[in-house]
Amino acid sequence: MKYLRLTFRTADDARKSIRVPDPKDSLTPEQIQQAAQAMIAADVYAPALVELVDADIVTVDDKV
Repeated sequence: MKYLRLTFRTADDARKSIRVPDPKDSLTPEQIQQAAQAMIAADVYAPALVELVDADIVTVDDKV
């Protein structure tokens, strides 16, 4: 399983992480930044997202 983890600073100075499943292999840093800015601008989270702090692609091996 692979996902894009976006970590934001919120209006109350906390951190909020959002997982986006199955990101494209060809994602660029610019595309990630644009997507994060769109999420901030949409203003649908409470407390509000203020800025992108970190973004990384995480791969998890579910085999036991």
